[in-house]
Amino acid sequence: MAELLKGKRALVTGSASGIGAAIVAEFVAQGASVFGVDKNPSSHQPSIQFDLADVAALPELVASAEKSIGEIDILVNCAGMAIGELIPDLSWEAYDKRSEEHTSELQSHVRISYAVFCLKK
Repeated sequence: MAELLKGKRALVTGSASGIGAAIVAEFVAQGASVFGVDKNPSSHQPSIQFDLADVAALPELVASAEKSIGEIDILVNCAGMAIGELIPDLSWEAYDKRSEEHTSELQSHVRISYAVFCLKK
């Protein structure tokens, strides 16, 4: 796996804690450059404090990330969201709908072929 991430550039939302912070740590350990995004301050550098609900500012966010680490290869959208249901009870249709709602705006500003979406319990 180390060869897959070496030299890659990743934008990771929800990077300050939990799954997002673990992903950042592993990507960096595997040789990727990571730009973290979170509503709360993060010790990871480079990173930015940003609320993803501010859809109008997403192009500026992506531009900041690309200025810092270069063109984004990987988008990991790990920012928290309220599902309102237990994950085992969530239908695939509901999961797809929430996933699309939560990631489509950000993905539309990043030139990548694949994005990862994480759910927090």
